[in-house]
Amino acid sequence: MEDRIVSRFEEDEDEFRSCCGDVEEMEESFEGNEFSVIMLFKGVSISERFSGIGVIMEGCDEVSVIRVQKKLEFFVDEEVADYLALMDGLAEAIRNNVKRVYAFTNSHTLFDHVSQFFHF
Repeated sequence: MEDRIVSRFEEDEDEFRSCCGDVEEMEESFEGNEFSVIMLFKGVSISERFSGIGVIMEGCDEVSVIRVQKKLEFFVDEEVADYLALMDGLAEAIRNNVKRVYAFTNSHTLFDHVSQFFHF
């Protein structure tokens, strides 16, 4: 069953994108360069048995699409999975020499915490 959930996530990339808000509006004003990406990320928790993360990053032509998908070996609440998705996405951005990340989430709690930390 868990493999079906992960493969369904791969098939439903558009649905994943839609859960992260209006990215099209951001893409219009995105001043992408070879070191910038737009990152969409989401954590999932199902029935106190399955937790996972998904991250999609896109940049200009020089940066190919980067995907991170992981099934966690332990159960966490969805809020924690969202934080783990953000951290794994940022770690992958660093590994790919990305200098600027425009991150999108549908988690109001995570958004509020990050916004308070960085004082946007």
